Amino acid sequence: MGVANQAGQMIMILVMRYPAFRTPARLVAVAVAAALLTVLAACGGDDGGAATGRPTVVVTTSPLGALVRDLVGDTADVEVLIPNDLDPHDFQPSVKDAERLARADLIVSNGAELETGLEGAIAQARRDGVPTFVMAAHVPLRSGPESGHDGEEGHDGEEGHEHGASDPHIWLDPVLMARGMAALAPVIEAKLSVDLRDRPAQQRARLAELNARLQKAAAQIPAARRKLVTGHDSLGYFARRYGFEVVGAVIPSLSSQAEPSAAQVGGVVATIRREKVPAIFSETGTPRAVAEAISSDSGAKVVDLTTHSVADDGSYYTTMENLMTTIADNLRDGG
Repeated sequence: MGVANQAGQMIMILVMRYPAFRTPARLVAVAVAAALLTVLAACGGDDGGAATGRPTVVVTTSPLGALVRDLVGDTADVEVLIPNDLDPHDFQPSVKDAERLARADLIVSNGAELETGLEGAIAQARRDGVPTFVMAAHVPLRSGPESGHDGEEGHDGEEGHEHGASDPHIWLDPVLMARGMAALAPVIEAKLSVDLRDRPAQQRARLAELNARLQKAAAQIPAARRKLVTGHDSLGYFARRYGFEVVGAVIPSLSSQAEPSAAQVGGVVATIRREKVPAIFSETGTPRAVAEAISSDSGAKVVDLTTHSVADDGSYYTTMENLMTTIADNLRDGG
């Protein structure tokens, strides 16, 4: 509608300022042009399912969005709210984002306080009757570094990051995601009135095959070299699944929004030296200056790692294989 209004205003200016446009034939031409612009604006707007006639699933993050698209195929339209290159820990929604949530047929979020900036808008959409699905409520979560242990536990995704917070980075374990997507499939069918047919079974098989490939790739890295220093505490599920040990983080927190102290930075440097870790895996949200300082003091190189977004082809499977390849290439032979 904004495009149509702007076009109408421009046409009115032409008619008022230039007498040549006031002839009957040209007035008809102008009216036709205005009508066409209005139709094109309506067709070209960000209406998702309204344009295709399919129901719309709004997903908060790109990794979840990739999996939901893989599951629904052409039975529904999938919109990802947080752009692929932005940190979900730091994302704040616009008015347009809130509108997209309000008109969704289903909202799928990660939960476990990953998307804290979106919680209010999602809660409002839920109160307005939009069905929601929180992935973290359907998988066992590990506790973060604040709790002092790393066990699996059932969780509803609502605890905070302090005093034993739960790790929200569940998409980095394909086995967990297979469990979560299996829970999502019947919700999609019920809430959207669609038939996914054999797509859930096919996705489970693809995730199992992906897990097998990642297991095989991890096995090629000597056990003594499977030590990770990350941007923040994001690879706990990945490490547990594939036999790595997270020995340190630039930001020792589940959220990239925390700030490391000088003592914590010094501790990471000491750990890297002691454990002979060859790489610091920087991520979206990692303070580059801090990572470079740690690198300078420890001798470990900084390697960019994609943990919170998806590969250029939009595939979750490619994303996870790229993740493993980057880690393996930088640890296998000592960097």
